[in-house]
Amino acid sequence: MLFRLHQLARRLWPLRRACLALVLVSAVMLMFFTLSETPAAPSRGLRLSLLFTLWMLLLYSFIHVFQRIPSPVLPALPWWERARQRVYLWCYYLLAVCVLVAALLLVNVSLKLWLL
Repeated sequence: MLFRLHQLARRLWPLRRACLALVLVSAVMLMFFTLSETPAAPSRGLRLSLLFTLWMLLLYSFIHVFQRIPSPVLPALPWWERARQRVYLWCYYLLAVCVLVAALLLVNVSLKLWLL
């Protein structure tokens, strides 16, 4: 699983600067919509710029986190080194699950805000 995420992050590597630029542009749009907002009803532009900012931040962080993954555990290593590497790999697996949960939550929020 980690190797597939690593391959995907490597393929998306050229998009990292575009993601960061789009985060900045959408954050500026978010500030503009926030300042020009009436308290009675939030505008659709505010919701869309917030969602776009969150999606681009998730993509940017995914690209950077899974760019370098730990090496597999080799059987020739001493047992404490294998244990340390296994713990390190499990931390990356946990991080992958957290990214998946964040993406699913973002999909849920996106659908709720889009349909409002």
